[in-house]
Amino acid sequence: MKNYLKIYFEALFPKEKVDKEKVYKILKSRNFFDRKNDIFSILPYSNKLISKSIKDFKFRNKISNADFFGEILFENTLDYIENLKIKENFNNPILITVPISFWRKIKRGYNQNDLIISKFMKLGGNNFIFWEKNNLIKIKHTKPQSLMSNKTERLKNQKNAFKLKNIEKIKGKNIILFDDIYTTGATINEIKKLLYKKGAKDIKIIVLAH
Repeated sequence: MKNYLKIYFEALFPKEKVDKEKVYKILKSRNFFDRKNDIFSILPYSNKLISKSIKDFKFRNKISNADFFGEILFENTLDYIENLKIKENFNNPILITVPISFWRKIKRGYNQNDLIISKFMKLGGNNFIFWEKNNLIKIKHTKPQSLMSNKTERLKNQKNAFKLKNIEKIKGKNIILFDDIYTTGATINEIKKLLYKKGAKDIKIIVLAH
């Protein structure tokens, strides 16, 4: 209850907002596509302003940042998704957000990925992609990945942590998987493994920051 009150007051009286001008300057010099990891990322997580803005949003209830991140996502992914359709026959994709566990959502009060995508959809994202919401769930309450000291621990931490409620809805589908940040890829890879096992056709990754 206490955390929900924090979210409510943050919505009414937002704290200092992200410096949009500085973020857009960073965007201008940003190469979005990481070919090595096949990741389309928008912002550099190594940048202090970016990492602080995401951490404030994710861990300090600064939910007003979600709208700005949703705007950035909308402005910078449309061409990428259209190019996938033309160049790779990646047609009629569905969008899936990386979930958090039930207990983490209770503690935090929200899934940061869902808030970003909600804004993305309101801006017009729903005109060209369908959000397959709440089908992928996290069934294991894991330690935060940021507390894991190496990739091996992160992989073990996420193993068998996810489940699909309705397999038929992803069978034969092209999927865009969205997460806020990409570090070692342990979470993303575990989900990709599950989706392919259950019949997904092709999967592309979009992250806010990498």
